[in-house]
Amino acid sequence: MSSNSKAKPQTRENAAEPFKRALSGCVRSIAGDAELEVAFANERPGMAGERIRLPELSKRPTRHELAVARGLGDSMALRKACHNDRIHATMSPQGADARAIFDAVEQARVEAIGAIRMPGVADNLSSMLEEKYAKANFGAIEAQSMRRSKRRWRCWCGRN
Repeated sequence: MSSNSKAKPQTRENAAEPFKRALSGCVRSIAGDAELEVAFANERPGMAGERIRLPELSKRPTRHELAVARGLGDSMALRKACHNDRIHATMSPQGADARAIFDAVEQARVEAIGAIRMPGVADNLSSMLEEKYAKANFGAIEAQSMRRSKRRWRCWCGRN
């Protein structure tokens, strides 16, 4: 007896898909919001309202790439869970530089809460921050700073 239905071709799931599902669940859990939308895109990671955007993963992500994605997800989930927009707006200073520092300290505060409570989150945040600072090229800033310091030292010592 034969069937008129054709067998469905098996589609092979991208190796990153199970990780994305697991990470999305972890982000929702840490944030305390089961309705939070977690998306992966080739755009800058960010958070707006009830939506978190994480970086798209390669088809065969490296351990480092996975750790950075976990760190970004944890960071945004902690912001959602531990941050109060109303209080932040009330306490926020007026100047642009002061506001930027205030915002950075607030992000450090919410990440510290998660890192203290959950050692795995601390590891994920470390991976994310290492990546962030590696891309920021602080080595070039340090070298420039050292050159300036040496020039100042020579001037102070009378060595021009």
